[in-house]
Amino acid sequence: MSGPTPTTSMHSDLDLAPLAPKSIQHGRFTYTQARQCLSDPLIEEVTEQVHVTLGWQHAGHVETAVRRLMGEAVGHYRPKIDAVPIAIGAIKFREPIFILEDHNCVHVDVDVRMIVLKVNPGDGEDVPDGHLEITGTARKVYQDKLISGTAYGCLGLVCSPIIPGVKPGDVFRARFLGVQFLKNLCQIRAAPLTDFRYRGARTPSPCIVRREFSWKKNNSAAEG
Repeated sequence: MSGPTPTTSMHSDLDLAPLAPKSIQHGRFTYTQARQCLSDPLIEEVTEQVHVTLGWQHAGHVETAVRRLMGEAVGHYRPKIDAVPIAIGAIKFREPIFILEDHNCVHVDVDVRMIVLKVNPGDGEDVPDGHLEITGTARKVYQDKLISGTAYGCLGLVCSPIIPGVKPGDVFRARFLGVQFLKNLCQIRAAPLTDFRYRGARTPSPCIVRREFSWKKNNSAAEG
C-alpha cells in the first residue's frame, strides 16, 4: 500500500504551526490511558503483524530492541493498518527468531497490539449531530488565526479559526476535519464547534472543557 496522500488546507496560516515531533512527545499516553479513548469513534484497538529486521548486535536483547523500535511508531502513519498509533501495547513474538549469517541480521515476526487514530474514519453519520469531535490541549494561540496543540497525548493538532476564550493549557472540544502529513508524521486538522453548535453562546466558549490550573499563582495567594 502506498503512503498517505498529503492533505492541504485553504487556510494559509497553518504554516504558523509546523509539524514538530520533539514538541509533542512529552505527553504520550500509556496504553491504559489510551484505552480510555476507545469510546471515541476516531479511535480503535488493532493488532498489526510486523516483520522486524535488526542488526546482529541486537541478538542478545531482541525484545528490548523491538519494543524501542515499535515505540518510535507512535504518532507516525502505518500504511498496513491505515492508521496512526497513539500507544503501543503487548508485543507477541512469533517463532522462530532467526539470524542470517551472511547478512548479519536478526529477523523477528511479531504481533503488536496498538491503540490507533483512524486516518479515514468516515463522515460522522453514525455519531451524534452527524460530525466527529475531538478533544485537544492548546499549546499556543495565534491571535485571530489558529490554535496549535495536541490530541490523544502525542499527535499535533491545529484548530482554525480560534475558539474564543481558549488559552494555552486549556482543554477544548473541536470538530475533526481530517489529518495532514509531513512525510509520515501526523497532524490533526480541526475547526471550532462554536460556529454550528454553540451559536450565540456566551464567552468563554462552552467548547472549553478544562482551564489550565496555575499552581504557582494559587499557591502564592494561599500563602498571602
